[in-house]
Amino acid sequence: MNKNFLLHLIPSIPFGRWICGAVLFVILFLFFELTSPESMPPATLFFALIISYIIPIFSFITDKSLDALDDLREDLDLTDDEFALTKKTIIYPKFGGNLLAPCLGLVFAFFHQFLIFGSNLNLMPGNRDSVENFAGFIGTILIWITMTTVITALVTNARVFSNLGAKNIRIDLHQTERLLPLARVATSSTLAIIGALALFPILFFDSDTPLSGALPGFVATGIPIFVLLAVPVWPMHRRLVQAKETALGQVNALIASKSGNTLESSLDKTGIEELAPLLSYKKYLSQVSTWPFDLGAITRLALYLIIPPLTWVGAALIEKGLESVL
Repeated sequence: MNKNFLLHLIPSIPFGRWICGAVLFVILFLFFELTSPESMPPATLFFALIISYIIPIFSFITDKSLDALDDLREDLDLTDDEFALTKKTIIYPKFGGNLLAPCLGLVFAFFHQFLIFGSNLNLMPGNRDSVENFAGFIGTILIWITMTTVITALVTNARVFSNLGAKNIRIDLHQTERLLPLARVATSSTLAIIGALALFPILFFDSDTPLSGALPGFVATGIPIFVLLAVPVWPMHRRLVQAKETALGQVNALIASKSGNTLESSLDKTGIEELAPLLSYKKYLSQVSTWPFDLGAITRLALYLIIPPLTWVGAALIEKGLESVL
């Protein structure tokens, strides 16, 4: 099994992700700036930023997924060999993931360029426009390959936790906080996509950027957010609902046996003392959440989700301000 090729770009040294991001940004920015110094400033910044961001954050999310898996270990109905194999699937893609996802990204890149230029795309050398078109084409290819590989890996990892939640994680309604690693996986996985979405307004600093230049990537990037949020936690949610209903049904049966089945039935002091803890336990069960989220996870998710709208509003205000000044 081969490690995801994007993870090979992160050096195994202190601050390796920061170093990788900085080096990628400098290399990519210089490449696009030198090949198209006048007509592509926003696109140059966008290409360099999104790639230098997504690869380090993908490494960060992968490590967080491994940590979440370790935190779930005591509640997993897996042998040591099965657990080790599950951890490997987080880092090592299956089914030719190092080849299939990049090839799919390449197809998307060609389709994207066709939407922008149609049959007018000129990549043959010999004039300035062709060089700039070629630089833009290379940037589009790099982004689509990187984003497709990252999203494919994140969705695959989400399915790993989904399968564990459906079959292998033991449930205890009295300790649902032990399921919070599932929430961390769901929220942290969206961080890569949300950060990428926050960068799209950069493209529109150039008034010549067509909507077709950003919309396909925006849609293809935005939709997976909902998948990454739902897939890791949905099977566990369904099991928690079923477990909660079963537990409440058992408590209600006990309450009925103690209190009788008619409104006219009366209870003596002993009966009341026996019924009180059952009623208290029923109230406790009714308040047990059927989602493996806590307030902290919900707060982080809310903060993540407001990042793109804030950047879009900020970009619009900056553009209006520049227009009024210039």
